[in-house]
Amino acid sequence: VAFAAETSDAVPNARVKLAGKRADLIVVNEVGVDKTFGADTNAATVLGADGSVTVLEERPKEDLADALWDLVVARLGQPSG
Repeated sequence: VAFAAETSDAVPNARVKLAGKRADLIVVNEVGVDKTFGADTNAATVLGADGSVTVLEERPKEDLADALWDLVVARLGQPSG
């Protein structure tokens, strides 16, 4: 799983990074004033090497991490929890 913090053109830039890193997934979020760093909540888009796109709406960061972990576990075919 790769991560990309982007200030503009977040998804297109993350697609390039995903291919370059040869990762299975890349988690991209937009950074800026009151976004991501220093905030209690965050949102992200998860791009898969298989072309999948999963939008994780804004939520507390711990919940966002749990949702991301659920995506990773599902890809591995393992039961979560």
